[in-house]
Order: sequence, then C-alpha cells, then structure tokens
Amino acid sequence: MIETCTKQDLIAKGFCEYQARTIIKSAKQEMAKRGCSFYLGSRVGRVPRWIVEEMLGFEFETGKEV
Repeated sequence: MIETCTKQDLIAKGFCEYQARTIIKSAKQEMAKRGCSFYLGSRVGRVPRWIVEEMLGFEFETGKEV
C-alpha cells in the first residue's frame, strides 16, 4: 500500500498552511509530469509520500507521532 501525504500531514510536521498547500500543489504537478494525469484534478489533495520526500530532500519518520 502506498503511503500518502496531505496538507494536514505537512502542517502537523511543522510547515505553515501556505507552505503545505504549495508543496502539495507542486507534488501534483510533478506527478502529472510523470504521466499520472489523475493528479490534474483540482479536488485531489492527497499525493504519495515518496514524491513529497523527494521534493523536500529528506524522509519523514515512519512511526507513531507522540
């Protein structure tokens, strides 16, 4: 199963709302460039976590948040 990332997940990681929206928007554009036209939809707000990690240059911790 593919782990996903939303704006709310990024806000929980410490990004402000504007940054989180921008990251998700950029990730959608990158996924569309790579041939996944599903991400061109305006109501799609969930992207694969690996694309966000690739764009930001670091991996998110995969554990339960405390």
